[in-house]
Amino acid sequence: NPRLRELLASLLRVNPGERVTAQASTAHPYFTVSFAREMHESGNIISTEEKISSFRSYLNTFDRPDAVQFLRVRRQFLVEDVLDKFKKFKCGHLRKRLIVMYENEPGVDAGGLTKDMYCRFFDGLMSPKKGYFVSADNGGGRDATSSRGRLYLPSGKKTGPSLDAFEALGKVLAKVVFDGQTISTPFPESFFKCLLGLPVSFRDLEDYDPQLYGQLYANVLNKSLTPEYAEALSLDFFGLVQNGEKRMVTDSNKREYLKLVAQKKLVVDRGAQFQAIVKGFSIFKFRRHMNRFNGKDLI
Repeated sequence: NPRLRELLASLLRVNPGERVTAQASTAHPYFTVSFAREMHESGNIISTEEKISSFRSYLNTFDRPDAVQFLRVRRQFLVEDVLDKFKKFKCGHLRKRLIVMYENEPGVDAGGLTKDMYCRFFDGLMSPKKGYFVSADNGGGRDATSSRGRLYLPSGKKTGPSLDAFEALGKVLAKVVFDGQTISTPFPESFFKCLLGLPVSFRDLEDYDPQLYGQLYANVLNKSLTPEYAEALSLDFFGLVQNGEKRMVTDSNKREYLKLVAQKKLVVDRGAQFQAIVKGFSIFKFRRHMNRFNGKDLI
């Protein structure tokens, strides 16, 4: 940013008479002019709306058969029925227009039933009784919710639902994107980063588990770490990297440590489930065309 360079040069002038004052600095263009807005107006930044519009134009190039794909489900077993059907669906089935039918209920799906099915499906999928997803308060933290409410990640339990079910979920998400549906999903940004193949950061932990994030921020990031302090809190890389037990956390590597903690909490502990979801989501082969998106674009 040339404005930042100019401001720093003004602040670092040796002659005090030529040096910019603190009060004058606050009125500097670096603080008063939006660099991001300037870059966007000059075409160097693409807005979320432009990304979505461009991607939808790409999706319109896909061959879409005139045939329809019926999806008959029971309301009381909606999650199970949807996942069972999507387990069997191939790419050809998902290219067709989806027609949802509720068992023993009359009605023609003109789009409303499909929307209703997706809303009920994702709502039911988050039920702790189903075992697919957990929020911070039922999977590690306590009373932790973000500004968007309670957010969920795959449970990560080996004894939980099968990986085939998570792969089917990936297909459901792919179908939602393919059809241009707009639905509300209670997933943190880190979930969508994993879907896009992007790395997660320590800051992503705040979205899912703000309580744990706050503890780590106060007790690690915002502290001057002495060997005694690190040992007392058992701050080491054990379980985070190979041979981590020989590496204590210090001021010089604490950011690396916090990033690894976030990655383990958000991704590594749920790695098998995420791999299955990504496998299902990749059924249309359009994932590589989403490289302009970031996690926030999909929320």
